[in-house]
Amino acid sequence: MKKLIVILFLSFSIWTFGQNDTLKENNNIRSEKKYGFSFFIGGPTFLGFSLDAFVLPQVNIEASVLALGILLGANGGIKYHPFGGKNNLYWSPYIGAEYGRLELVPSDSYREFYFPLGVNYTGKKWLNFSFDIGYFIITDRYNDNKIANGLPWACLKLGFRW
Repeated sequence: MKKLIVILFLSFSIWTFGQNDTLKENNNIRSEKKYGFSFFIGGPTFLGFSLDAFVLPQVNIEASVLALGILLGANGGIKYHPFGGKNNLYWSPYIGAEYGRLELVPSDSYREFYFPLGVNYTGKKWLNFSFDIGYFIITDRYNDNKIANGLPWACLKLGFRW
């Protein structure tokens, strides 16, 4: 039993320190700066703030909100960066899928689907910038009437990463 505990402890220690050394050697900016906060114009909620995180160098999850007078909105989504795992790559193309809700208080409510194709820049220090164009679908929440089906749309985002 003691031998098993010693072997497990040594294996865990080697694996843990090996992971830390690998991250420092590969210089992947998305592994080093996983979290971001941004201001955006466009996208599913038209204007607002977003928080995002790289759960893997290739996979980014995001949530955003809008509160502007009688207009309220929120959305969430996932973006896949096919080259995000490469070392020393600051510009990364992506493709994604987002779902959102937009409320025009007090009466109207809409569901939104956005499928962006874009590029993201993550700087060495803190800068985060992205631009995408996408396929945008808006439906009425209550009766699923399509208000806009396949509307071309865009999003410009500027923020920082840590």
